[in-house]
Amino acid sequence: IKLLPTGKAPGPDGFTAEFLRSAWVIIKDDIVEAFGKLYELNGQSFQRLNEALLTLLPKRPDAASLSDYRSISLIHLLAKLFAKVLSLRLAPRLGEMISPNQSAFISGRCIHDNFFLVQQTARHLHHRKLSRILLKLDIAKAFDSVSWPFLLETLRHLGFGPRWREWISILLSTASTRVLINGHPGPPIPHAKGLRQGDPVSPMLFTIVIDMLNSLIQHAVRCGILRRLTPQCTSSSVSLFADDVVIFCHPDAHDLDAVREILRIFGVASGLHTNYAKCSISPIRCSEELSAEVSAALACPIAQFPITYLGLPLSLRKLPSSAFDSLIVRLQKKMPTWRAALLSRGERLALARHVLTAMPTHILAAIALNASTLKRANRVIRDFLWHGRKDAASGC
Repeated sequence: IKLLPTGKAPGPDGFTAEFLRSAWVIIKDDIVEAFGKLYELNGQSFQRLNEALLTLLPKRPDAASLSDYRSISLIHLLAKLFAKVLSLRLAPRLGEMISPNQSAFISGRCIHDNFFLVQQTARHLHHRKLSRILLKLDIAKAFDSVSWPFLLETLRHLGFGPRWREWISILLSTASTRVLINGHPGPPIPHAKGLRQGDPVSPMLFTIVIDMLNSLIQHAVRCGILRRLTPQCTSSSVSLFADDVVIFCHPDAHDLDAVREILRIFGVASGLHTNYAKCSISPIRCSEELSAEVSAALACPIAQFPITYLGLPLSLRKLPSSAFDSLIVRLQKKMPTWRAALLSRGERLALARHVLTAMPTHILAAIALNASTLKRANRVIRDFLWHGRKDAASGC
């Protein structure tokens, strides 16, 4: 209960984590009784406590179409508490069952580990003048498409006991959602697949599911269905960060057909289908003709290096200063210039410290920015802090 995040919107019950802590002496017996029933796998009445309200948040200020909105689920407090308990039980053991090339939602692993893996692999292949391709996958509606039977069978395969699998089954099968329309909830929509976003245990369950794709590809390499990147290669040809998947392979018909078949089999089994129209291939030491053939075979566009991976610029060579122009533009867009004059200097300091400086810090953790880019970023942030402007007029 103490680990539940504060400041969150309440679910259908109207209760928040702050209420649970302040009223714990009064309601603790009811909460303990509910958890006792769940422990004994008595989840018949849990359906009424496992509802969520679905509302939309705009992704951009000028949102006009449905695709410009992001849906969020406001979950019942007891269901959120039950999922939190399961996540706390699972988190310490998750790293033991997930491959090292998956870093999302695992303690002790970092997003930059995946970036370094992909960058070093791509540069190694380029340096050795080996023709390979980097395939960036797009999983269509990843969280919403997970097959429950596949998830439960994967948990059984990994050694989870019947009680643990039944807890997950209760949490999934009793879930329903009501869509908020003009502030009023619509009729309940029972869930039949997928993982609810906002649920504390859902990211870990998704990590377990998507890691099976890595296991499938590694098994194909061991069986000779897919060739190793190099004859001496022992490292993985796959990088996963949640649903951001990168696969390295040979640019020939045999490997491309094998990759497509592996992705098809995985999609049918898990519900996570690849959207090739939004995938991209980045050729390494491939001719234009060969790149065009690969693009036609996979039915996805070509993205020449440098590309963006996990929000970071990925290149086969040292990046020029112009490659970081987008960072300066993003910094300027994050500044609320229309009301900056209304903010006190302390408020602008908090915004600069916790929002603006976090953007270059993410890049600096993986890439050494040159001095000119650092000066430009520092000048923009400093000018906003002292004058409330996004365009730096002063010098360094």
